Amino acid sequence: CRVFLGLNFYSGSDLSKKITTIRKRFDSKFHKRPLPQLSLMKPMEMRESDVSELEQTLREELEAFYFGHNEDLTINFLGLGTKKVQRKTVLFLRPEINSDLYHLKELTSEIITSFRPEHIRYKDNADHFLTLGTFESEAQLELAIAMAREMFSEKSKLSVGSIGLFVNSKGFWNRREDLINFKEDTKVISFQATSL
Repeated sequence: CRVFLGLNFYSGSDLSKKITTIRKRFDSKFHKRPLPQLSLMKPMEMRESDVSELEQTLREELEAFYFGHNEDLTINFLGLGTKKVQRKTVLFLRPEINSDLYHLKELTSEIITSFRPEHIRYKDNADHFLTLGTFESEAQLELAIAMAREMFSEKSKLSVGSIGLFVNSKGFWNRREDLINFKEDTKVISFQATSL
């Protein structure tokens, strides 16, 4: 199976609603994952039999990483960007990778890649972004860019609701489980009960 780790954002903020408006119109994958999320790593192949152990290991490390954390976990977005992927262009919001997010990414990537079978080659990508849409048509891309420029300020931020493990099953990415949840209102972190 294939897995990746992602940040899931709260959907109630003004910025989140703007992202949803753009994605509903321009992101063909919106129906598969309607809530905004940001992957911390490129998807990786692993044995399905190892997924439960990976979840447990990640949960323990995330609990330790965020122990004593009493502030909202937010991600700043620095503006819009585009990237060519094969014959399509992706429009996205570019996140600010601060030191905490960088260390989180390094820690979790090291854990996840330790579960990679030896015969599988893997190289993580350095790009991280929140997709707003994927375009083949230049006219549609220009329209989306114009809309996005009106909707988003130069620097915006979103509150992270949880960090979850995503697993590809029969061609669809499913959030298997939230490994850690962040409560927006109380600024307290709650941990999922460990399943055996």
